[in-house]
Amino acid sequence: MPRMHLYEVIEGNMKKKVYMICVIALIVGLSATTAFASSGGEECDSNLKIAGMEQRILVDKLATQRESFEDKARRLETKVIQLERDLENVTNGSDKRIDDLRSHLNERVSDIKSTLGWALGIISLIIALLSLLGWKTIVSTTKKKAEEVTKEKVRDVVTKDLIRNIIEEKGGPLIKQIIDEIKENAHQKVEELREEMKKLVETGMTKPKSKEEKQNMEAYVKWLSLTEKEEQYTYNDWFLKGIAQYENKEYDHSATSFVKASSIERTGMILGSAALAYTKAEKNNLAEEYYKKAINTEPRNAINLNNYALLLYEIRKEYDDAEKYYKQAIKADPNYATALGNYANLLKNIREDYEQAEEFYKRAIKAEPAHANHLGNYAGFLLARGKSKDGFEKLEEARSLAAPIKEKELILELWFYRYAHKDNAADRSNALKEIKKLIGEGVRSPDFDMRANVKRAIKDGHPNPDLLKDLERIICAKKDARELERYEA
Repeated sequence: MPRMHLYEVIEGNMKKKVYMICVIALIVGLSATTAFASSGGEECDSNLKIAGMEQRILVDKLATQRESFEDKARRLETKVIQLERDLENVTNGSDKRIDDLRSHLNERVSDIKSTLGWALGIISLIIALLSLLGWKTIVSTTKKKAEEVTKEKVRDVVTKDLIRNIIEEKGGPLIKQIIDEIKENAHQKVEELREEMKKLVETGMTKPKSKEEKQNMEAYVKWLSLTEKEEQYTYNDWFLKGIAQYENKEYDHSATSFVKASSIERTGMILGSAALAYTKAEKNNLAEEYYKKAINTEPRNAINLNNYALLLYEIRKEYDDAEKYYKQAIKADPNYATALGNYANLLKNIREDYEQAEEFYKRAIKAEPAHANHLGNYAGFLLARGKSKDGFEKLEEARSLAAPIKEKELILELWFYRYAHKDNAADRSNALKEIKKLIGEGVRSPDFDMRANVKRAIKDGHPNPDLLKDLERIICAKKDARELERYEA
């Protein structure tokens, strides 16, 4: 249906009212002329001229008033159109809601038409009567009051009420304002955030983030979801979205985001990130596929070489291939502490080459002296070798550096070493309490081999060897924790 603009409705109504006023004024003027004819020709002529002038003034004023209302109506129509556009932009074409809103607007327009019609009719009648009686002061005051009442009605019905309903029912301008604020805040630090997130991926996504970093990431990802369509995402957009999903443990979605980033720009880092996310999602075939793609793209990327070796070692149990990729990672970056420490574990647990293992543990700690995990692994290695003094020294260093929230698995391992190797009953009892607490929280260290520590502890005369064995298997997620119920300790 064709849409009638608001000012056209008012204009038609105004024309009708002006016509009525002219007729009423003419009738009343003729009556007045007859009533006062006896007063004399000159006075009659004078009164008629005054009445005519007043009528013309009234007509002019009403015409001016009509133009004023037309102008206001046009401005109102412009506002309504702009609000509709804002609403359409925010709601992405929510036709049903906009139709409801337009229906609401039409009802309001009908109210305005009715109000204006009655108000103008009353004003015109009062002006015609008062002009005949000569009460100019009362006319001026009454007109002014009537105009104020009419303006207030229009403002209440349209400007105030309509906008309030639009905001309450749809929230168009408010949502737009929120989006703009989010967009502005996100852009302020987006470049800095991107660099920090890249560094985070390069360190295996294990670096704890500050509260500010997390807020920045959340703001940026929220800004993306509110303002951009996925087909408009850049490489960096997909990259950061993937990291945010990884941090939220949405590993499948994270991998998908990294893969989409790789379709825009194929880098070893982004392919390796997808592989790592697939590993966390326990989709090992896809993980291996993307590790191979990453290594083919960047053959000397030590991070991807190390991560692929870890998958081969812990999941595939293909130790020869794992050793090959560990060596490639160390060759690519001789000071890459993570690869050095992981290779030391393989040498200790699989090859039982303790001299070589100790050499690589030392190299890992030298490369990164404050790395709690390397220190903890080396402590366990020394204690299993019977080097208690050095072992407990490294254990305390590791415990002081371990993050209470992020590294609970390592903390559980360290308490196990204390329980296994401390010869003081009080120390063992305290360690056992901490182990029980962490196991109760569901903390485990899957596939981490501590059998050498169990063997050494039993050899050194541990008072409860069966409990020690069961604890090791539970910590390594090879046995159910309910098995511990049979132990009084």
